[in-house]
Amino acid sequence: MQSSKNQLCATGYYYDGHTARAHTAELHVNNRGELELNPGLRPATAFTDITISSQVGNTPRRIKFSDGGLFETTDHESVDQWLKSWNRSPGWTHHLESKMAYALSALFLVVAFIGVSITWGIPWSSKYIAEALPASITASLGDSALESLDKLVFYPSKLSPERTAELQAQFLELLPPESKRYEYQLLFRGGGKIGPNAFALPNGTIIMTDELVAIAKLDEELHAIVLHEIGHLHHRHSLRQIITHTSLVALTTTLIGDITAAGTLIAGIPNVLMEAGFSREMETEADTYALQQMQKIGLDTEHFANIMERLQLATFNDEDNEQRKNNKGNIDNSAADDQDDQDDKNPLNMSKALDFFSSHPLTKDRIARFRDAKSPQ
Repeated sequence: MQSSKNQLCATGYYYDGHTARAHTAELHVNNRGELELNPGLRPATAFTDITISSQVGNTPRRIKFSDGGLFETTDHESVDQWLKSWNRSPGWTHHLESKMAYALSALFLVVAFIGVSITWGIPWSSKYIAEALPASITASLGDSALESLDKLVFYPSKLSPERTAELQAQFLELLPPESKRYEYQLLFRGGGKIGPNAFALPNGTIIMTDELVAIAKLDEELHAIVLHEIGHLHHRHSLRQIITHTSLVALTTTLIGDITAAGTLIAGIPNVLMEAGFSREMETEADTYALQQMQKIGLDTEHFANIMERLQLATFNDEDNEQRKNNKGNIDNSAADDQDDQDDKNPLNMSKALDFFSSHPLTKDRIARFRDAKSPQ
């Protein structure tokens, strides 16, 4: 038995626990049944004073010494023979991994855990976390998101100071009386490629694009959109989206250990806010808030339906314009060219990469709900 042990030698790297330097070394069992390094970087050590990690795939085995030293090796066969000779188990992890049925079961459980976490666990917990977060954190998140959006997405607004002041004064009249949670403000930006749109940031800031103002025939239509966005803030939807996104980052990092991927996901938080992709439940909650407030203040709910239909019309016109431009290379049609020039000047027909419906999915039921509602006389 002793001669067999002496023949088993594992090559790897030794760390003394005091510096980060890796020493190339060999580890073997001497005649006294102790683990001994060559070169002799440490005294021979009894098996009772070490901990050997389980084998997981081809990752190095870690042999930890009680004084903080560490030996890493990929010579799993030698390590397993040591464990067998000294009546020690190679570890439950390796046992499970070596059995296909166990491995498949573990894979199924991991996939199920991820699925349940994404579809139910994270969204459910984000609601309660959002309610518990202090205002200082939500303000910081909103401020940093606005700074990023101004650099990457928005352009300075071209609305006149008089028009801006007028809409902001109207905005103040729409705020809920219990507005201590946020310091609400309405800001205007040039939307560029995102076109007519509105966003609610978690610090109480609502951003409205010039393009949205341009397609509204009445200010009351903008009031309806503002109330919808206040509804998102009332239910903390933007914050919940950020928490969900961050939780997915944490889950990804935990499962794959990719810090770089996590950093990329965190950097995408402004995009999360811009393309909120609110769930049907969240949209219904925001609609309900807007509908109730419109009825409460006597604002005709028809205005919400009208502006939503106008936004839908803008989307359809954009699709027609894109199709027509794709056909220009095949059809010589000067009338189509003139129409394109006219469309470029029409705010309803601006080419956009994103539109209002990227974050506010339009359905006939939503429009019908507002159109059928009766405001108090």
